[in-house]
Amino acid sequence: MKAYRAIVAAMKIIEGKHAEQYSRLWDFVEEIKKTNPGSTVKIKLDELRFQMMYVCLGACKEGFKHGCRALIGLDSYHLKSQQGGQLLVAVGIDPNDKTWVIAYAVVEMKNKNSWIWFLEILVEDIGIINQHRWTFISDKQKGLIPAFLAILPDYHHSHAITVINYKKDKLEYYVDVCYSNVIYLETYGHLIQPMNGMSMWKVTENPLIQPPLYTRQHGRLKKKRNKEAAENEKEANPSQNEATNRSGDIPQPQ
Repeated sequence: MKAYRAIVAAMKIIEGKHAEQYSRLWDFVEEIKKTNPGSTVKIKLDELRFQMMYVCLGACKEGFKHGCRALIGLDSYHLKSQQGGQLLVAVGIDPNDKTWVIAYAVVEMKNKNSWIWFLEILVEDIGIINQHRWTFISDKQKGLIPAFLAILPDYHHSHAITVINYKKDKLEYYVDVCYSNVIYLETYGHLIQPMNGMSMWKVTENPLIQPPLYTRQHGRLKKKRNKEAAENEKEANPSQNEATNRSGDIPQPQ
């Protein structure tokens, strides 16, 4: 317990309190824009209380637009902090078939409204115009399908390999241009620049942001297991079970 308290005290000295970090979000935004030109950072507030934050670094954006395939994966994760919340992530596939982080957002809760807010900025950020050439991968997160219908109503899924085999074409004709040497160099020609620590950020004149109120996230629904026949009999005759238990407490003669 003492070790845990020492770790908490050390982290407060190094990183500061959570509320203090929220109050410096505007300074964080300016630091990103200064060190990584072309980045998109948006913050949504409710009377100066934090609600959502979207981040797309300039190098990640340009690298994805120049060399990655028209494929985006969407997912979300729980944040383990005092304020809780969810992390929404959009990733692509680079010429090395590795994950390429495009953008992410911190939101209070994963629902239709938060996904719509995230997708609206993402679509504008990477310039999705012809929706038919884009493919999205997800596990149908809560609120994501209605958000797709609202923001990307014309996107569709297709089984490309089946069509190619039916047409008896060569697969080489359908290899994406992202695998060429020229596109590879364009993809990795954009670098994420290092940022200064919080103590070196320039203090802006924007009003201080308050941390979000903690919102309990919805857990998984409880599932009822199939009980054995003996368990059902015990529930059907509780008086008999009580009598059996009481008789078991009576000491037997030696």
